Amino acid sequence: MQLANGVEPTPEPLEPKLEALPLVIAAVREALPKALGVSVPFRRHPRTATGKIRFQEVKLALLARLGQHQSRTGKTITRLHQRRLVAVLGNIDALQPRLP
Repeated sequence: MQLANGVEPTPEPLEPKLEALPLVIAAVREALPKALGVSVPFRRHPRTATGKIRFQEVKLALLARLGQHQSRTGKTITRLHQRRLVAVLGNIDALQPRLP
């Protein structure tokens, strides 16, 4: 709601070692209408069981910081260090400002 009014969210501080890791962003593309997001049921009167249900699409993106790790056998493997889920009610254009 605040972003729609022009108020930018406060960035979460990151440790320098996490900030140096590669950032992977996974989001669905507009070209795939069946996989754009999740349909969520909303009621006309929030927080009540009354009113007709309307399904609205929620767009999702996953942000992950990935790093390399040496296993005991010496094999290099990728390890997840941090993840965040970003969701917005609206179209894909409403999701883009919320991504880094």
